Amino acid sequence: MEGYVHSIETFATLDGGGIRGMVFLSGCKFRCCYCHNPDTWFTKGTLTDHKEIVKKLAKNKNYYRNGGITISGGDPLVQSEYTLALLEDFKKEGLHTAIDTSGCVLPVNIEKILDFTDLVILDLKFYNEELYQKYCGGSIENVLKLIDIINQKDKKVLLRTVIVPAINDNTEMLDKYLNIAKTIKNLTCYELLGYHTLGVDKYKQLGLEYKLNCPPLESDKLLELQGYIDRKLYEKC
Repeated sequence: MEGYVHSIETFATLDGGGIRGMVFLSGCKFRCCYCHNPDTWFTKGTLTDHKEIVKKLAKNKNYYRNGGITISGGDPLVQSEYTLALLEDFKKEGLHTAIDTSGCVLPVNIEKILDFTDLVILDLKFYNEELYQKYCGGSIENVLKLIDIINQKDKKVLLRTVIVPAINDNTEMLDKYLNIAKTIKNLTCYELLGYHTLGVDKYKQLGLEYKLNCPPLESDKLLELQGYIDRKLYEKC
């Protein structure tokens, strides 16, 4: 099966545990104001047969024994049939699989995708419809539905939220995020990520407007808020 691939990384260490192969697919329905990869929004890129990717990354599977493969984006659920084909073949290789999604869409084959997924890395942007519409140009509805399906399938979840200065960098808002986090049956970790400006130049290159005008989140502030999350969940990441 052919799909649009943005890029591939053979040795990643931050997206699912251990050393991993990363497949970044093109296409995302959200338009998050802080997105640092706007070049992945559009479903274009290198049209590639999924078996080529499996063959390329499976060569390294001895390195991935304590890690695995992560399908990211963009959002892998936008190209759901292609994502499923990748996951099926990587599982045949005996590899741990993860998808990194924002839940921007909920494809009809989501349950089958989860059948071949060991870990869901879920990017929880905000905690209500108003903020999703304002800062992501989309809805929280599919995100909440996805959590319900993940719970039914009893899949492990690594939850992530980007913290942006003056938008969601306080404990009062984090409590509202936590209300959603606590509904996840098999939550392994809730990780906060600090907003940065490394992708700003990409907007200029693509002729897109970058709408935020704020500094990167200070590392001390991120550590403070992560500690708050950890205490509230009674676990450490």
